[in-house]
Amino acid sequence: MSFLSLGGLGALWQGVAVAAAAGTVGVLVVMYFLKLKRVRREVPSTFLWKRSVWDLTANSPFQRLRKNLLLLLQLLILIAALLALGRLALRGGGKTGVTYIVLVDNSASMGATDVSGGRLAAAARQAKKVVGDMGAHDQMMVLSFASRPQVVQTLTGDKRALQAAIGRIRLTGERTDISGPLKLAAGLARTASKPKIVVISDGAFPEGDTVASCPAPVEFVAVGERSTNLGVTAMDVRRSMEDPRFGEIFAKVTNFSDGMLSTKVSLEIDGSLADAQDVSIAPGTSHAAIFRVSLDAEHTASVSLEPGDDLAADDTAWCILEPPRDINVVVVGSISPLVRRSVGTGGRFRISEAPDAASPVFVDDAEPVYVCEGTAPGALVRAGYLVFDAVAPGEGFRDEGTMTNPIVLDVDDTHPVTAYLELDDLFIAEAKKMSFPPETKVLVSCNEGPLVALSYVGGARVLTVAFDPMNSRWPLRISYPMFVANAINFLASGGDGNSSRAIRTGDVLVIEGSSAAWKVIVTDPGGKRQELP
Repeated sequence: MSFLSLGGLGALWQGVAVAAAAGTVGVLVVMYFLKLKRVRREVPSTFLWKRSVWDLTANSPFQRLRKNLLLLLQLLILIAALLALGRLALRGGGKTGVTYIVLVDNSASMGATDVSGGRLAAAARQAKKVVGDMGAHDQMMVLSFASRPQVVQTLTGDKRALQAAIGRIRLTGERTDISGPLKLAAGLARTASKPKIVVISDGAFPEGDTVASCPAPVEFVAVGERSTNLGVTAMDVRRSMEDPRFGEIFAKVTNFSDGMLSTKVSLEIDGSLADAQDVSIAPGTSHAAIFRVSLDAEHTASVSLEPGDDLAADDTAWCILEPPRDINVVVVGSISPLVRRSVGTGGRFRISEAPDAASPVFVDDAEPVYVCEGTAPGALVRAGYLVFDAVAPGEGFRDEGTMTNPIVLDVDDTHPVTAYLELDDLFIAEAKKMSFPPETKVLVSCNEGPLVALSYVGGARVLTVAFDPMNSRWPLRISYPMFVANAINFLASGGDGNSSRAIRTGDVLVIEGSSAAWKVIVTDPGGKRQELP
């Protein structure tokens, strides 16, 4: 049992009130001492006078209290008032409540308007309901999550602070990643007493986003009533092999609804309508809208859908159309005519030759892309390397034998080098089994190991193809020259497929500085301008 502290002016008032109430108890007792009760009486004998004058002793300051029911009741009322002003509270020894860890989804899909106020507002209402149901000993931590988790309110039992923190959660345009927030919540739950994790979301998670084990029960609170949405889920620009001044924009439109939906897919160049298509898409499927464009100069292109569904955030995508630029390509040693032809038809490549792998040649001051077939470069320098059927030098690259008739099992269709390429039916006769440095991304893998891998060694970017294309059916497929062109363009760009020309919401925008420029003005798709030093 203890007294609750109000803090600040409240504590001062509490002390004054308690002191005043305590003083009143003493005043009440003194008043009873001084209270006179004289009664007029007629007596026949003087020996009875002594009892008649007992009341006069009330004027004496020191005497023994007599039994008086009214005094007792008044004292009890004053003591009760004293305890109330002192805010006496009972505290159970060591008693703890539930520790809530609440995750509120604020990704792009939570901007859907299929519920009153939008899904994020509905999620906030559900989170505040959990706050309202908290007991006197419960505590809560609030996190928001989209592509990454963010702590909104640290652990507290203050309901007002929790309600205010939930009201500060704002919508983002980012994609959803639930595995990271769940891992963070699981880590927090391991050190909490009676933990409980509450996830409030529309459930639009990427497939496979889970947490292996969780030391606390997880409750999922769903928001959203329907899924009527078409979205632009991918966008890419491909330059023509025959004429690099022209190209095509590929836009992937996906129907996330339960029924057939129709829309108009429009292409705008620098804000002016350039083309449009009417499409109908079956539920759960995608449609590829293709637009032919000119790449003779730099333009801003956008592909948008006719508005009207529940989510506007994925109805528009943007890209930059760039004029063709020269890329320095160095052919090292002897390569097959097929590889040479593929290099020569991949765009505006300026091709030069080096006699062998031990004597690389630089063209101008730009970092070139070296193409090697059957032989590895002598040393890796700051440049790009496309290596066929050879083991690149450097720590981490190692030949571990031979793979016979490897079968392609997985292709990374999100990487700029292998996106939109059909590589399942290559029928490879033989390939090298290799190990690679830790900084390696496998783009194509088979049942025994990597077939195409991208490695970063210092300033070098090495794209290794673990087999000779002539020992496969790959040269007979259109994907072969497209792969070579993609690889050289990617390696020439510094190995950054998501450069400032193509980024996703939530990613980092990298702007290379210039010694002549002292500021950069960034304008977002909403028209907001921001000046950066």
